[in-house]
Amino acid sequence: MRAPLMNRKRTLKPRVTRRPRWPVHWPVPTWEHVPYGRKIESAKDLDFLRPLLGPLDFEVAITVGVDACLRLRSVHTVGIGTQTSVDFSASAAFRPLVMAGIGAAILVHNHPGGRSTPSQADVMQTASMVNAAGMVGIEVLDHVIVTRREVVSMVELGVLLGGGEGRRDGMR
Repeated sequence: MRAPLMNRKRTLKPRVTRRPRWPVHWPVPTWEHVPYGRKIESAKDLDFLRPLLGPLDFEVAITVGVDACLRLRSVHTVGIGTQTSVDFSASAAFRPLVMAGIGAAILVHNHPGGRSTPSQADVMQTASMVNAAGMVGIEVLDHVIVTRREVVSMVELGVLLGGGEGRRDGMR
């Protein structure tokens, strides 16, 4: 006769652990060396992001929050993607800005392949983010694409309309 379950001696079997498919710690840049307080007047002022985002071999989307005087106030990572795309939600993009009381944002993501022209998916994602930002009272000034060699503005390319045209000292 077998002993009741309570009196059985438990033998510990070693657990076999699998390695995760993705790295446990993403090599995502940290934002402690960002020049907070610097005035952001054009995409060239975001060139400090090029050494951080340019060398990555996967896409990363961030939001850069600026105040009414266009001074840099916050930088938040909102999405980590694959080598060809990154998806992020409007709540991930704008929640930190709403909580901090920031009224304007610049969307930024990198292109690991080095092509600086925005894709059709980039344009559609930007349009949906601009609509969502308007609902929560945040103005999207620009969407910037960062590569290893350059920083390109969708407003300067004429792909994104707006870009602070209503602002007296807006980004152009």
